[in-house]
Amino acid sequence: MPSLEIICINQQEPSDFSQLPFIVEVEKELGSHRIPAPRFQLDFDKLSGCIYHLLDGNSPTCYDLLVWDWRDSEGNCNGRDESVVFKDEYAAALKGVLEKLLSSSPVGQILFTTDYQFGPEVTQRFEPMPFVEFQELYNAGKVRMNASYLVTAS
Repeated sequence: MPSLEIICINQQEPSDFSQLPFIVEVEKELGSHRIPAPRFQLDFDKLSGCIYHLLDGNSPTCYDLLVWDWRDSEGNCNGRDESVVFKDEYAAALKGVLEKLLSSSPVGQILFTTDYQFGPEVTQRFEPMPFVEFQELYNAGKVRMNASYLVTAS
């Protein structure tokens, strides 16, 4: 099942996201919920801050938050299984989460990670990018599963 984990780098006290239309679980210990093989745990171990796990409420994953449009009208894979696209009813709330975390990070950085066992085999780690550029990638359908994005406030 897919997971989305976000680290607010160097954040000392967690932010409250209890009023969102989805669950955001927060921990001060930077441990991935992906078991048995957390794809980004070694990256997390190099950082400090708080980790946020985005959950749909029906499972310990974010499955129901995402659009799953992987098949064309004939049932063939259309290649979209690599893209992270939030359902319309959650997209604005996610943007708000990212903005709040960027402003809460003393260094103005978050690490946005995606992990899906049926996604691409290759793990991608992107260079730091401003939030505006990350938004452009997302709007173009180019935020990928099995990738990490170091997003900066400016």
